[in-house]
Amino acid sequence: MTIIGETCWGKDIGKSPRMKYIWYVCSECGQQRWVKYLYGRPLFEKCNPCANHDADIHKRIGLKHRLQPRLELTSSFCYFLGAFFGDGNLYSNRKDHRIRIYAGLSECFADECYTILQSINLHPLKLLDKSWLKYGYRPQWIVQVYSINLYIWLKELNLGHLKDSISEKPLLMKAFCHGLFTAEGTIEYRGSDKHPIRLTIANTNYDLIALAKFCLQKLSYHPRLNIARKKTYKPCYQLRLSILDEIDDFGPIKAGWIARDEVDEVLS
Repeated sequence: MTIIGETCWGKDIGKSPRMKYIWYVCSECGQQRWVKYLYGRPLFEKCNPCANHDADIHKRIGLKHRLQPRLELTSSFCYFLGAFFGDGNLYSNRKDHRIRIYAGLSECFADECYTILQSINLHPLKLLDKSWLKYGYRPQWIVQVYSINLYIWLKELNLGHLKDSISEKPLLMKAFCHGLFTAEGTIEYRGSDKHPIRLTIANTNYDLIALAKFCLQKLSYHPRLNIARKKTYKPCYQLRLSILDEIDDFGPIKAGWIARDEVDEVLS
């Protein structure tokens, strides 16, 4: 009969031959089983059923010790949503739930996203990705934050529901379009006087471009939707503003290409 605390090599009990094991008791249910024995102690305190049960509870109700973000549709948060849908992504594994914004060359854009995440009670990180140097490109700015609550909220966010929430609020619609343009927009200039003649928002997600077009039309702009088809890629939907008075009134920037104070001067 095996005694609690007895140790042996894995090859003697049909497990990993080079690992040492200990006959140990689960701290929750009292079940006895072989557990890997490392650095003078068992590797796991609980058996698999007890550990999986705890994981299911955390997944259902959320981890209470983590910070709860204040998720309200304010102007700044709508700007963040536009930036996220343009240049953001979500990543998760068993331990972490990460939200990341790729700000490109614009530290100003990264600072804005960093400040917005701080304002909703989170602790973001602003990183400079230097891995681009080996490919001959300049380092890129990244803003990321770990939050299971914000991850689930963004994962379940539907563009149709977002449209219903901001459709009657001009400030929220304008902030969303500004954030999306900062992430996915370009400015075309005329000659040497550097006066903008066309603003373009491009993305392969038609629903996103359709929402931006709806917002701009509600704000009395006249955007034009084009489709740029390529043989090896998804269709790219382009939303353009070409009326000079509307361009001067719109005002946001293309991240990484021009500084904010220069844009304010050019678009004033």
